Amino acid sequence: MALTDFPLGHALAVKHYQRDLLKEALKRTSVLQFMGRGDDSLLQIQDSLTKEAGDNITMGLRMQLSGGGVAGDGTLEGNEEALSIYTDSIYIDQLRHAVRSKGKASEQRVPFKVREEARDGLADWWANRIDTSFFSQIAGDNHTYGDTKYTGMQAVTDPITASDTDHYYMPEGQTTEAGVASKSASAIFKLSLIDRLRTKAETQSPQLRPFKLRGEDYYVIFLHPLQIEDMRTNTDTGQWQDIQLAAMKGGQITGNAIFTGATGVYNKTVIHSNTRVPAGNTTPTAGAIKRAIFCGAQSACVAWGMGGGPSKDTWVEGLFDYESQLGVAAGTIWGLKKARFNSKDFGTIVVPTYTTNAS
Repeated sequence: MALTDFPLGHALAVKHYQRDLLKEALKRTSVLQFMGRGDDSLLQIQDSLTKEAGDNITMGLRMQLSGGGVAGDGTLEGNEEALSIYTDSIYIDQLRHAVRSKGKASEQRVPFKVREEARDGLADWWANRIDTSFFSQIAGDNHTYGDTKYTGMQAVTDPITASDTDHYYMPEGQTTEAGVASKSASAIFKLSLIDRLRTKAETQSPQLRPFKLRGEDYYVIFLHPLQIEDMRTNTDTGQWQDIQLAAMKGGQITGNAIFTGATGVYNKTVIHSNTRVPAGNTTPTAGAIKRAIFCGAQSACVAWGMGGGPSKDTWVEGLFDYESQLGVAAGTIWGLKKARFNSKDFGTIVVPTYTTNAS
């Protein structure tokens, strides 16, 4: 009798995992809801290298024209204005990880399939790595990880140490994170900081562009849960206990991804809580400072190499030690980077604040 068999390593089985693993990983991330191909996305997908060779994507930013023009019959020739165009680039490289069983005897002792658990484990690993890279990049966290495998395959630029004053803000009139820590409880995160950040975002050049949702402008701010706690428990007049969640108006904001899982909305700024918001880079007390990140459109970008993308990775299975041990590996060629033009951040403002319950 002839039997149809799909053994371990069959091409059809591999394709299924290759097609679905990274897609499943992205579902488990915090950043999927902010990812898109349009220029109004917080995390913009750059896919020009998914179909052609290369390891670097260069992006351009055209500044607004500022000249006065020529009125009446004045001569325009010779009074033209040159375009100011700045560039940024994102580097992509291969990142892989794998698991391997000890052998068939070991697999016999457990009630699950190593292959299936490997798929889920690698999906979790990728979700963690994508989120870690995103928050390390946008917060300018260049001290937690000294390895680009944790930061989107490229180095991180800290706006504070780079003296990029348009893209960080120190509360309580301080000039350093150590100074913020010294102010302790008076330098916690408060709703009034969002007012200050919106003003800063809208009055600098180039302006942090907001997201356009149903004809209205919104920004996003990421806070650590400790900053959320400080904000919620602040009893000052006009703070969270007075505002609460009233800003989440009716159905006006429902159905849009950036509001999914939001803690609230204040002054057209969507507040998200995330444990991966990092500590400050120079804090006298470990964990005393957390870096909130105020974000507009095109705050960061993510790219994949040929044959890859947000729903496809590479999946390889192998048998070792006379086919007793199963190994599975998953990887992709990718990169994630905060947008920077003319040596300045483009879509983010970092705000270090003291956290009263930090250990």
